[in-house]
Amino acid sequence: MTGNSDDRQAQMWAMWCHLASLAWIPLAIIGLPIPFANIVGPLIFWVTKKEADPFINDQGKESLNFQISMTIYGFIATIVLVFIAVIYFIVAGVAASNDGGLLLLAGGVIGIGLIGLLAIIGIFQLIVVILAAVKAKGGYAYRYPFTIRLIK
Repeated sequence: MTGNSDDRQAQMWAMWCHLASLAWIPLAIIGLPIPFANIVGPLIFWVTKKEADPFINDQGKESLNFQISMTIYGFIATIVLVFIAVIYFIVAGVAASNDGGLLLLAGGVIGIGLIGLLAIIGIFQLIVVILAAVKAKGGYAYRYPFTIRLIK
């Protein structure tokens, strides 16, 4: 479904399907970092309400697909970060005996850049989730960019 909904209750539940992906933020703040909370939150809302309205079903799947996609992208970025860090430390160890000051600086720039990439992914995720929730609350179906649609 790519249409709209006039049902206020369906709009509210669809909105919560999107916002539930942000549950990890307050949980992390209070010291309860739950792995995959960004997926578990929307999953709970979608599974319990998907039969109630096609709009909830559509937006719940959209939210889940986006959160799964962002999790995959985050894992890939982390693997790349670790891989580059390991390679860097191997090269830096060899270069340390030959005045590796410039190499150390380059490694810091690469590390900050990759950590910055993870931060950009997180900020992007926050912005589009809020946009999706606002659209769903208004009765409009939202399609997240860069989403792998695993759940059909």
